[in-house]
Amino acid sequence: MEKTIRLLIIDDDCDMCDRLRYYLDPHKEIKVIGVAYNGIDGLDKLRKLRPDVILLDMIMPQIDGLGFLERANAEKLLENTKVIMSSELSQESIV
Repeated sequence: MEKTIRLLIIDDDCDMCDRLRYYLDPHKEIKVIGVAYNGIDGLDKLRKLRPDVILLDMIMPQIDGLGFLERANAEKLLENTKVIMSSELSQESIV
């Protein structure tokens, strides 16, 4: 039996989080273990839940995606976690 991927979604767009859960819930190999709507809450959930994968928005209030990564790396919270960053931004210089 294959391991279930434990996923944490960190995105300030509630509708996006709902859509992701809707599309991922039917897949038994992926379990959404938590959702955070900003970087501060995301760090707290990362510490508590220790997900296998984080789907991380780039632009969020309080702490953006890059700030989240800096803090998580400083605390060595990502040693066993993969991160996928996403953004609605399309400017190549920003992304």
